[in-house]
Order: sequence, then structure tokens, then C-alpha cells
Amino acid sequence: MRLSMWILLDWLDSYDSTPLITDGPLCLEGVRLLSDSRMDARRVVYLHHASVSDVVQQPGVFCTQGHDIIFLKTDDISGVLNDLLAAFDFYEAWESDLGDCIHAGGSLQDIIDRCTEVLEHPLAVQDTSQRVLASSAGFDAIAADTADAVIIDLNGRGRLIAYQQPVPLSEGKRQLATQLGHILEDWFVENANDVHVTSAKRVVENLLAGSPQSIDDAHRELKIAGWDDIHEKVLFVIDLSKTTGSVSEVFAASAARRLPRCFCTRLDDYVVVLSNLDLVSREDLINALSPLIVQSGAMAALSYPFDDPSKASARLDQTRLALRYTEFEPGAIRRCEDFALLYIVNQLASHTSPMFMHPAVIALHEYDEARDGELCETLYAYLLNHQSLVKTAETLCLHRNTLVYRLKRIHELVDVNIEDPDTMLHLLLSLCMLKGYILHTDQTERTRIPGRYDLR
Repeated sequence: MRLSMWILLDWLDSYDSTPLITDGPLCLEGVRLLSDSRMDARRVVYLHHASVSDVVQQPGVFCTQGHDIIFLKTDDISGVLNDLLAAFDFYEAWESDLGDCIHAGGSLQDIIDRCTEVLEHPLAVQDTSQRVLASSAGFDAIAADTADAVIIDLNGRGRLIAYQQPVPLSEGKRQLATQLGHILEDWFVENANDVHVTSAKRVVENLLAGSPQSIDDAHRELKIAGWDDIHEKVLFVIDLSKTTGSVSEVFAASAARRLPRCFCTRLDDYVVVLSNLDLVSREDLINALSPLIVQSGAMAALSYPFDDPSKASARLDQTRLALRYTEFEPGAIRRCEDFALLYIVNQLASHTSPMFMHPAVIALHEYDEARDGELCETLYAYLLNHQSLVKTAETLCLHRNTLVYRLKRIHELVDVNIEDPDTMLHLLLSLCMLKGYILHTDQTERTRIPGRYDLR
């Protein structure tokens, strides 16, 4: 493995050194003591005492290659020679070990595990859609500053990320990261058909975009990942549009790291996680992503479950609609079923005249408006709870006697048979439309409907 003066400078960090490096290319293959002969080997770093040169007037050792110089404040040239020989041996052994690991069928994680102590910075390897395929123990996508991260393209197959924590990468570490990138390219070539680096992510992205050509590919790729058509799937969609800074990339990477059995991708201001509920339960999915959502100030929603991958695009649209429909609340996680009825009611209210509401509901509403009453809310909760006094009182947080009084007052004001199924449905729809109509005409005050609409 060829080294550079920058890499050797890092290796010699135990010395009091002064670098005068202008180029520092990765070209060095050995070290020699300077003799009376000329320095004619371009790939060798030469050592000589400071007394040979007039550049400095103090004891020391020069390490020289071309125009690049490292001055060490020591007169132990033999010690410096041995240290540099050890550097060449160490990095040669490291490169050889990585090569052996690749040829022995080692994983990307095996490669990264062999590199963490060498580069001394958190590392991650991502595929083309930023799914984390392997990472070092110190990797934390949310905390890492990607703006300053060293990102190395792996010949279009993915990328290596070296995060500048806890301190910035030295020039030598950057060069080592570049060398590691070349080694990782070899791994990708050797493992072109590996399940972890297939085109599944791209196929899933096309699936979410509704591309009909992607359906067969999606079935194939999901089966490779151990997913079956009969497995229930769900989309977990995170809205990052109101977060500060550009966090979608790091959020997707961190989500992928926490959920290696899911597919995580970025779409505009959203991060979308496609999960197999037979492999990862809803609870595990929420528990894994909740800390990231809270930390980033994002908001998320869960889709209805589905089995056919071709439904993924419709479920994505549905979940995005749920996110747009509710008031943004940082850290909150919603479910599509929480908003389905409310959405339908508002659509009805938007396109239906209130004159089609049941006359009893209109009469009760006028009574409530005149007396600041709650008879409509009471009737709605009573019908929703299947005319159960106990459940209705619990829903409205009322004493049973208060509820009985309100129901008696309703029967006095309107003559309606709530036992009739058609009448009960008309009443429920009218009450929902009434609440929805209020929401639609006065967006400044979003009325909260109790019972099923209560999301707290």
C-alpha cells in the first residue's frame, strides 16, 4: 500500500514535528537513510540529520520526499527509521487483511470493523439510496454533521462517509479514506449479487412512484429480502418539511441503521419506511423511529396495512394526505385511520349543502347556538357509543344523571326514532357534517370532535 507524507505525519504524532508539505501524494513505498548519493527514488522518503541542511539550526531529523518535508525535533534518526518502517508494515498488513476478508466472503460490516481504529472516525457505507449497509460503532446519523463529512463515491455503487467527529479528519486520514473507498469498490465487484446491495431500493422507489414497470421487479426483490406477498406491509412516512436544516439524508440513514429489515428512502421532504409487519411489528417500528422523530422535530404517519406491493403508491398518497390534513405537531405520530372519517366528512361538507342534514340535528344545533348548549355533541357521542349510557358518560366525562337529563331534553325538543337504522345513519352523518362544516367554514378554530375524533 502506498503512503503519503500526510499519512506519515499522522503516524509520527508522538514527535514534536513541523510539516512543510505542499503536495503529499500517495506514492511512497519505502524509507531510506540519506547517503552521499542523490535522492533519485521518487517513491521513497529519505531521512537525514538537520545538520545536513541549513534550513534549521537545531538538532533534528528531516523526512524528505520531493518538495515535501517533515522536521522532527529529535536526534534519534534510528528510532524515526524504525517507526517509519513500522508504518509501512502496518498499512501493508491492513490492506492485505482487507483483501483477504473480501476474497473470503466477508461482509461490508467486517470491512468497516477492520477500519474503525485505523481511521479513528465514525464510518458508514450507504447504497445508492442512502440506506446504511454497514457502519462503525460510533456512527450516529442524526448527530453527525454531513455538511463537513468526507463523502467518497464508490464508482456509482454507493458511498463511503467518514464523519468529522470528534475532530476534523486530517489530510492523512482523508487519504486513507480514499484508499478504503477503492477497497470497498473491490468488495462491491466481488459481491455484485449480494442481497444487501441489489437494486431493491431503486425498485421500491419506483414502486412508491407508481411505476407499473416496477411491480414485477418489486415482487422479485422483496422475495429476495424474505418478504412474501401474503405478509402485511405498512408505510411509515416522516414529514421533514418543517424541520430546521437539511436532515432528510441523515434521518434516512439513521432510520435504515435502526431498521435493517425495512426499506428506507427519501422522497422530497419525506422519509418513507416500507416495513413488513411479519418481520417488524408496528410497536417496534414506532419505538425505533420515535426518538429520531422527536429529536429532529419531524412528524410522522402510519399508512393502512396492505399486502400487494402495487398498493404502495396509493398508500403513500393516503399517508401524505393524512399528514397534510392535520395540524403540524413536532414529534407526533399519526395513523391514517385517525383521519379517514374526518376527511370524508369534510369532503361531504365541502360539496353538500347543510339543508340535507337531518332536521332534528339542525334544530338541536340552533338550540345549542342560542343557549351555548352541548346537545349535538351529546347525541353524537350517544349514537357513536351504541346508545350505551356508561360509555357515553365516560366519553363526555359526565355524571350519569347529567347525561340522562340531556337525553331527555333531546327527546323533548325533537321527535326522532334513533332505533331505526336509516334514521340513526342520517343523524350520525348529519352530526359529522355539522362538525365538518364548522371546520370547513372556519379554519381559524378547528373544532375537536369527541370519541373517535379525539386523537389525544
